Amino acid sequence: MTDLIDHWRAQHAADRQRADDLARERRALAAATTAQERSRAADDGGLVAYAEALARRRYPAKAASMQHLAPLAEKCESAERAMRGEQPPVYAVMHAAVQHGKTSLLQAFVLRTLRRNPRAVIGYVAFNADRATGKMWECRELAEDAGVRLHPTFNTKSEWRTVEGGIVKPGGILDGSWTGGGFDLLICDDLYSGPEEAESRAHRLKVEHAFDTVLETRGQGRTSILVNMARWNPYDISGVLIKRGWPYVRLPAINHRGEALWPDVVPLAYLIGKRDGRPATEGQPAIAPIPRRVWAAMYQGEPIGEGSNVFLPSMLRWYGGPHHEALPTGPYREAMGIDVCYGAKTRNDRSAAVTLRSYMHRPRDLFMVGAWIGHEPIEVFAPTVAKLQTRDGRRILTLWYASGTEKGGEGVLRNGGARVEVVNAGIDKLARARGGYVDPEIGGFTSAWNDGRVYWPAVENEHARTIRGQHEDFTGAPTDEDDGVDAAVAAHDALQAQELAALMKAAQERARGHAPRRVALAPDGAPARPMRLGW
Repeated sequence: MTDLIDHWRAQHAADRQRADDLARERRALAAATTAQERSRAADDGGLVAYAEALARRRYPAKAASMQHLAPLAEKCESAERAMRGEQPPVYAVMHAAVQHGKTSLLQAFVLRTLRRNPRAVIGYVAFNADRATGKMWECRELAEDAGVRLHPTFNTKSEWRTVEGGIVKPGGILDGSWTGGGFDLLICDDLYSGPEEAESRAHRLKVEHAFDTVLETRGQGRTSILVNMARWNPYDISGVLIKRGWPYVRLPAINHRGEALWPDVVPLAYLIGKRDGRPATEGQPAIAPIPRRVWAAMYQGEPIGEGSNVFLPSMLRWYGGPHHEALPTGPYREAMGIDVCYGAKTRNDRSAAVTLRSYMHRPRDLFMVGAWIGHEPIEVFAPTVAKLQTRDGRRILTLWYASGTEKGGEGVLRNGGARVEVVNAGIDKLARARGGYVDPEIGGFTSAWNDGRVYWPAVENEHARTIRGQHEDFTGAPTDEDDGVDAAVAAHDALQAQELAALMKAAQERARGHAPRRVALAPDGAPARPMRLGW
């Protein structure tokens, strides 16, 4: 009888213990739910505000506003809403300049998501496991201070969990760790270790295959995928996804208006020094420019294939604006080159005009002082040319490299009031750009550009911006959009022809024993009359 009573008492005590444990779990769950609701309420300022607060705790001496990352934060917040079923999943390619807080924002996004949704299952993918686990272990070290309750036993670098069942799983894109369950969110942060991997077609195909067959198949109905990378190659996984229609959110270090992305932390002068180099000054050593591909990939998010582009973006110089030299003064020559939309060669064919200027005291430097591009057929473009080629009451020399079928357009241009030198384009556009006409010994427009002798307005209008982009993308391939390049090459050659004509005339006069006459210049301008070219 005593044994039965003791057994009953022990059973009763065990039942009470289970009931107490269950009650504690319910209270803990209620507290966690309340904490989650409070957390969401506290985070109403958004991801940027949360990241700033986290940065103040981590680096109090270095904390600064992170509003420049708001476009990336918007994609992240949309992905979290999708996780809760409030909107469709988000698929986006993103880029922010190196050392501009991008990784800190993504780490803050992981912590904020777990704080607001502690059951979230998050995959963080990098080019290898060490990189991914290192970045997520930094998150784990901050998690408890950020209000995330970590599970005491699931606590390894390859996977860590919350008490509520949330999971953070880091890994490399090719390490085979992604089989198994699905994810609520996938963050891909740099899937290539550097240019060597991105330049390898075989490696790019491996990454693309892994992305398509391993990562995307881990998605569920509410899974968002965010891809954030340096852009080492136009055909990297970011380029593949962009071609598939994924939006591309790009935050370059220096935008098209010449403004720094994060001027409070990374000043414009520092960025220009990185891009263009800086001569030694008193107390400051010289800085060599970083390689153009590094600048394009890591700072601008505009990939350049090695050996593919003809005009090096990093070698373009700028004038005007608060951080660049002013446009010089003094006598100068000007010439305009055009390319004409004639006969609708392609659906994207456009007419373009570029005006270049060289100063007598700086004859090798070329200043782009006029740009126009648009979808105007030749009969509409002719009056535009007539207007553009008249500068300060003078008509400047204007050149058009026309193919055999286009040479009949000279009459159309003349009827529209334009006066244009039309030269048969007997060699391909790449050869012309490299100096196949006029004097190959001097070099073509590519030499001027890549030697750092072409100056572009720091404050661009849409025409100048489009034409500059065509130069930076130009490879000489038939598929290039290169109307502005053809026009600029023609302007360069016309200026070069004027210079050579003046030199030849001076040499002839010396041979006859006469003092060479000065080229007839307007007081601060180009020759008053256009000269005939001698091709």
